[in-house]
Amino acid sequence: MKYRINDDQDRIVIQVGELGDDQGQILDAFQACQEGRCTCPTDEYKKLESLEIQPGEDSVTLELTPRQGLQLDPGEIERCLDHTREQIERQD
Repeated sequence: MKYRINDDQDRIVIQVGELGDDQGQILDAFQACQEGRCTCPTDEYKKLESLEIQPGEDSVTLELTPRQGLQLDPGEIERCLDHTREQIERQD
C-alpha cells in the first residue's frame, strides 16, 4: 500500500494505490472511519464533516472535508494511514 496526500486547504485528497489482495480490508478500515469507528491513534477523524471513498481497480481515493472552521493536519492523517497499513499487515 502506497499513498499520496494532497492538501488544498479546503479538503485533503488521498490517493492510495498498490493495494493488491488487501483492497477489501483497506476499504473496510476506511469505511469504519467514515462511520465514526476509526481506530487510528489520532483524533483527526473527529474533525471530519465528510469522508468520501472512491474505490478503483487497485486503488482508493479518499476525499476528507473538515467541519467548518476546522483544518485537518496532513501529518496526523499520515499517522492514521500508517496505522491502517500496519494493522492490515498484521492480519496477513
